[in-house]
Amino acid sequence: LQNVKEKAPLLKAVKSCWSSLYTPRALKYRKENEIHAEEKMCVIVQRMVEADISAQTYSDEEDIIVKTFIGYQDYNDEFEKDVTIFSKGNLMIKNHKSNFQEFQYVRDIKENTLVKKSLKETGEKQKLNDKDIEELSRITKKVEGFLEKPVKAFLSISKGKHSNGIIHIICDVTDNGNPPLTRYQRMIIKIMP
Repeated sequence: LQNVKEKAPLLKAVKSCWSSLYTPRALKYRKENEIHAEEKMCVIVQRMVEADISAQTYSDEEDIIVKTFIGYQDYNDEFEKDVTIFSKGNLMIKNHKSNFQEFQYVRDIKENTLVKKSLKETGEKQKLNDKDIEELSRITKKVEGFLEKPVKAFLSISKGKHSNGIIHIICDVTDNGNPPLTRYQRMIIKIMP
């Protein structure tokens, strides 16, 4: 959950996370996989990262796909992203396409929400330079090696004066259960000059 401010909305968000333990899907999963342990959950609350550029990276058997775009994460695929496909073995670019991004998500502090903002001609440009896109493919490959399975990662990059070369990554890892469940892990990487 993003952009949660003040005590009452925070408590509501935490309750929403906790209640996910008892969705029909979660109950079915535990039953079908014979999980009889007591349900427990920790909810981690962190400061929201200011995102100038965001990325979504995916790995499969042969490729690493890097999608980049301006603004906060677009979890519902509502707008076009630049797409670069790398060969997983040697991280050479197989294909790249820059797409027009019509709008971005920005934080409206007064309304406590993420809102769409028109990008106009800014949306025509490549969202992230080639060197940084290549670095995201290397990071994705390292994360996959660490987790020992294909990965989907959401990255937020702040290029502002207080960013200090830090990239925030939220990894999305799905197990092989029936139905499959997904676990999220946040990683913070500091890029040294």
